[in-house]
Amino acid sequence: LGERERYQGRCTAPLLVDVNAGKIVTNESNEIMVLLNDYSRRKGSFDTTTIDLRPVGMEEELDKATKYWFNLLWNGAYRCGFATSQVAYDEAASDVLKGLSEMNDLLASRPYLMGDAITEVDLKNFAWVTRHDYAYT
Repeated sequence: LGERERYQGRCTAPLLVDVNAGKIVTNESNEIMVLLNDYSRRKGSFDTTTIDLRPVGMEEELDKATKYWFNLLWNGAYRCGFATSQVAYDEAASDVLKGLSEMNDLLASRPYLMGDAITEVDLKNFAWVTRHDYAYT
């Protein structure tokens, strides 16, 4: 869109745009979160009170947790919605219920999914849980 143009349609996904270059950077929410966290770190705006959603040294652990929750919960809900048989639906629903139970157990013993500090995994799961609650209750 040009400088004075306004999009009038419905927005259904996040979008990160480089306004100087006039180009889309990405519309993938996980990538946007990582890019914005890294940008904040590079700009030197991190101090001892700053929340770092992707602490250096935890990247592999965070990626593993993201993949785990994606397979169990996030994608499990979509698999329920797109199931073409009762068996497929039951398997997906079982994964979602297992994931919710595991998340509940983890959060009963610590403040955040990865331990004592909030990370990108918590935000990703918060987004999923709030949409899930709205869609399925």
